[in-house]
Amino acid sequence: MTHLPLLIDLDGTLLDTERLFTECFVRAATALNFPLPWQHACEVVGLTAEQSREYLFDKYGPALPLKEIEERAFLDFHKLLSVDVPLREGCQEFIEAVFRLRIPFAVATVRKTSSAQELLSRTKIGSLITHVYGCDLVPYPKPAPDIFRYAADKLNFSIGECLAIEDSKVGITAALAAGCKVIALQGLGILPDEMLRRCHLEADSFSDLTSKLPNLI
Repeated sequence: MTHLPLLIDLDGTLLDTERLFTECFVRAATALNFPLPWQHACEVVGLTAEQSREYLFDKYGPALPLKEIEERAFLDFHKLLSVDVPLREGCQEFIEAVFRLRIPFAVATVRKTSSAQELLSRTKIGSLITHVYGCDLVPYPKPAPDIFRYAADKLNFSIGECLAIEDSKVGITAALAAGCKVIALQGLGILPDEMLRRCHLEADSFSDLTSKLPNLI
């Protein structure tokens, strides 16, 4: 049986790093007497650092001590990551099922490839993942479609045959623009109903997807 390939996001999808960093960011902002609403912090989920800065400065103006907040947040974040790289609930079982069923898959991420590989190597799923493609391999990061098209090409499939698994507005926008079907995995950000209607499937967790996997692909 031939399975369609999966193109899977990393941060916020496989790894629970977006929740972790958002907690660090909000904590750092509060420590600097600039309380940041959780929902505003979640709006930058899936963006590159440059895109996040643009959004926050546009919302809060030059009074935002962004450099200081970032320094505190990243220090806290990397300290926590040095101890443990958290997987999202049900992720390990899902990837093991994908591997067992011999479904082709790749990680398509806004991170640089080497950073993504290093993080995955410290998880229980790292040894099962051989195809990891980051933003340094394409001209433009998400929400541009480049990384999904690149990953599909590397797996020797047309983009229209692929299913992308994404948790953020930025990632879903990129996947839809690329031309693949999309599985929206609920994460930190609130996904608009209009966007969800364009997705192939919506899931609350990897456990949902694992149970549907044999009939999904």
